[in-house]
Amino acid sequence: DCTHIWIFDDDMDVRRDGLENLLTVLPQLNTDGKLGVLRCWYHGNKETKPVAIDSFAWRGTLISSNVIRQVGLPDPGYFLYGEDVDYSLRIRKAGYSMYYVPQSIMWVNSSPTTKVTGRFFGREVAFHQSPYRLYYAVRNELYLYFKFHDARGLIKSAGYVFKLLIIIMGMKNIKKGQFVKALMTGVIHSIMGKRGKIPGYEHEIKS
Repeated sequence: DCTHIWIFDDDMDVRRDGLENLLTVLPQLNTDGKLGVLRCWYHGNKETKPVAIDSFAWRGTLISSNVIRQVGLPDPGYFLYGEDVDYSLRIRKAGYSMYYVPQSIMWVNSSPTTKVTGRFFGREVAFHQSPYRLYYAVRNELYLYFKFHDARGLIKSAGYVFKLLIIIMGMKNIKKGQFVKALMTGVIHSIMGKRGKIPGYEHEIKS
């Protein structure tokens, strides 16, 4: 019987007045009854007023219960990465607006996921150090673009995969076969519509 659900990741903190600042702007942004999401934003932002957004990550996201009843629950088939973007696109497709509120401040209290970088024609390109994470990141991003018929996103993502293949083949300090396999398996499985946890990528192997 609640009106909203406030969602967090387990590696974030929010300032004590975070919820109060979300609720303060809620009435003025919901004049048409189609406000779906308000989200906290990162410490150090420069904005002073709520900013419309097209998608969100879970961190500090306040979602209307009416929206959840209409669009359903997040899709567990993604398993790792992408389910938050999918959910936000479903909310937007249902006709609801979404905003981040710069006065509602959050920050991350954990170290970022380890990544490695390589160079592509002089430009630095970062990617996951773990083939496990790389597989799900590539598979789910491409699957997402296929699902929502986003041709521009597909082209951009395919270009990123191509860059990574070139970079990985030129690197000497990684196990190339594992990364190439993760990339290509991710691409193939996205086309096939593979979902969930996949054999061979059930667990992340820590170095």
